[in-house]
Amino acid sequence: MASIALKQREAKTIAFIISGTFSLATASFRFGFKKKKDAGLTATVLKTHSDFDLTDLASRKIKISLSGTDTDIDSGYYFGELEITFNASNLDKSADIGVEIVKSVLD
Repeated sequence: MASIALKQREAKTIAFIISGTFSLATASFRFGFKKKKDAGLTATVLKTHSDFDLTDLASRKIKISLSGTDTDIDSGYYFGELEITFNASNLDKSADIGVEIVKSVLD
């Protein structure tokens, strides 16, 4: 499982490289993470399509920026996922992405 480590209140940009040959031109994206893999649990952080930087989409690279407010959450391990929606009946979800929020040394 891929993982990302972030300090509490740290702003960070995360880049994803999308593999495959399918077109991303009309796709929409979501990224989020939550404390437990519980379908009924609301995501602690959820970024929608308009939050993504798609300037490198032709190179199959997308970016999402997390603010210090996004990471101002309890330290610990979270389960993340990137979702790509191609149309109403066709979507693809990444494997789980581990997100570890670590307490800052200087706080």
